[in-house]
Amino acid sequence: MPPKYDADFIWRTLKDNRYCILSNNTKDGTINMRVMAFACSQDLHKFYLLTLKTSAKLTDFLKKPDVSLLVFSTAKEVGDYSQIAVKGKISIHREIDSELVKAGLHRFAEKTGMIGALLNSGNLGDYVFLILEPKEITLSVYIDILHNLPGTTIKF
Repeated sequence: MPPKYDADFIWRTLKDNRYCILSNNTKDGTINMRVMAFACSQDLHKFYLLTLKTSAKLTDFLKKPDVSLLVFSTAKEVGDYSQIAVKGKISIHREIDSELVKAGLHRFAEKTGMIGALLNSGNLGDYVFLILEPKEITLSVYIDILHNLPGTTIKF
């Protein structure tokens, strides 16, 4: 049986990653996938993403807010690659004055300096902020995936 990992281990694995694959099913049943920059809260209760307000994907999120976020990473502590899958609902935020948006922008700023100007500007400009509230997070280590062993799942 594979070892179980706690939320802190999963956060330490996520905090060094900048990009994820975000996907959702559209109304006609197709799956839209896109690579996006992300950040998350240390307690894993919020995942933050930023996109252009003219993006066609916003319409998809309004119609079907259930999304999956996938991060491939190196789990340094176990010396192997890992896959972290997050399932939840996404909400769209258009104003920077929300405490949730400010918290998310600060998390982004910890990962990349490119967000600093946006954070200091006082508005989101051409962007909207997406907040994913997870229902479930699963971490699987590659060697366990090869042996069809279950990963660690945290439910919210």
